[in-house]
Amino acid sequence: MSFYVIRPVGEKLFEGLLIEGKKKDKIKYFSALTLEDLHHKKIFLVLTPNQFFYEVYGLELVVFNETILKIKLNERIQNVGFLMGSYEVYWKILKKEGNLYKIAYLAIEKEPIERLKRLLKEEGKAKVEGVFFTPLVLAKALSEEGILVYQERDILWILVVESGIPYFTEFLRIDELLGVNYSEIKGRITFLKSSFYRDYQKELERIYVFQREIEEGLRGEGLEPVFLETEYPEFIYAPKGDEEFNFLSLEERVIKTVIEKSYKVSLGLLGLGVLFLGATGVLFKINQDLKREIERKNSLIQEAFSSLTQKYSPEKLKAFINYVEEISKLRREPQPLEILLGIVDALEDAKITSLEVRPEGALASGGGSLNSTQSFSPNSPEAPAQKSSPTVLTYSITLAGEKRGIPLDLNSWTREFLTKLEKLVEIKDKKIETLSDESKVIFEIKGVLKKRDV
Repeated sequence: MSFYVIRPVGEKLFEGLLIEGKKKDKIKYFSALTLEDLHHKKIFLVLTPNQFFYEVYGLELVVFNETILKIKLNERIQNVGFLMGSYEVYWKILKKEGNLYKIAYLAIEKEPIERLKRLLKEEGKAKVEGVFFTPLVLAKALSEEGILVYQERDILWILVVESGIPYFTEFLRIDELLGVNYSEIKGRITFLKSSFYRDYQKELERIYVFQREIEEGLRGEGLEPVFLETEYPEFIYAPKGDEEFNFLSLEERVIKTVIEKSYKVSLGLLGLGVLFLGATGVLFKINQDLKREIERKNSLIQEAFSSLTQKYSPEKLKAFINYVEEISKLRREPQPLEILLGIVDALEDAKITSLEVRPEGALASGGGSLNSTQSFSPNSPEAPAQKSSPTVLTYSITLAGEKRGIPLDLNSWTREFLTKLEKLVEIKDKKIETLSDESKVIFEIKGVLKKRDV
């Protein structure tokens, strides 16, 4: 097992580490890596884009809905007015108490990331495992509360971290001639300690550093930093990055995982024009009409929500939320990529011999097609009746395969496999047989796909 962790340092030029062995037995630093050096190599990419906005934010949501959450976060970002151009938003829910959510979120300019991914994949032929934001990677070095100070080339990061998540992030540009201004750093540390206590009523006792020069400079200002003996932490901790903040899309992560594990998947899917998974190898077909309809309605929702929150009473807002809930039903149907990713995770290195997903209900009896969608407004005279029958009621699934190993490991694997699968599937019937003489277990699972939580 070996992979590179890199960051761009020039046009088609990177620096980074080659890490070999499951326990990182061998680590080698490269100051210059070309696309040719990265051909067909597994890589993690660590980035520090020019424009980003990150914070931990408290939010009240009467009804949790990803669409409403994204609207709220976009409103917050636009009110701050820091980002220009198109950006992507990533978030992770840290805590929930009743209707109150504590959310870490990152808004980051999209095009530079996409450009680098295309360069590495298409020209470099590299296998991109993950793309992460530098401060979020550095924060993984701390499992407790503390302030982390780290110099990354001409940037100095000051992070307030709790349980591997940055709560405050600041960076200072380092003047090439004057060097690091430790008096300024001390002032920022004092400010961040005060802010953290104000917001969370917790004292920050420790300051952590990775570089001796930074340690000595802070000691010169009367501070007592703790030195962490880890070289290149922005590279070392990249594989531990949160998937919620992985800049790879869901499609990219699924394809990467399936190809990496080399599953032999035989898929027969009967869907009246809707393919969940493919025929030869793995195919993904997204219902483009449905996707466009969701995107169009999401745009309308964002405009309406901004207006409603300013002009209308809580009662009318509740009515609007009910409307959003109706729209969100479009997204509750099981999604092909999520199904495959969940199955891949549950199976680990088992072999799939058969996988079939079949729609049942209105579609199966000729009652409609997922290739056609309806657009309606609550005020439209042609709005459908409230008790209109759904297009597709359920999807049945049949999954068969085998797993090799010693009997004790196979028993443990079977229990874990079923636990993971039950998150995706309501199991109706299962046949599991252990063949001791062949050191393998064979299985066949039948059930119904669970609806997605939106």
